[in-house]
Amino acid sequence: MTLEEYLGQAVILAILFLYPVYRICRRAGVNPLISLTIFIPYGGILLTGVILSLSKWKLGGSTGGGR
Repeated sequence: MTLEEYLGQAVILAILFLYPVYRICRRAGVNPLISLTIFIPYGGILLTGVILSLSKWKLGGSTGGGR
């Protein structure tokens, strides 16, 4: 594989991982820039999960569904 193919795959994976984590952080009331921690090698995803699990979630109104 060439460098361009690796770069293309990295960009696609970054979009696939970053967008959902960004939305979760935003809905949880955590600074959405925390989602960038998933790019820390060897534990970034784990670190993001720990931050989200230990933070106080500011849940607001309904997101649809329900009553």
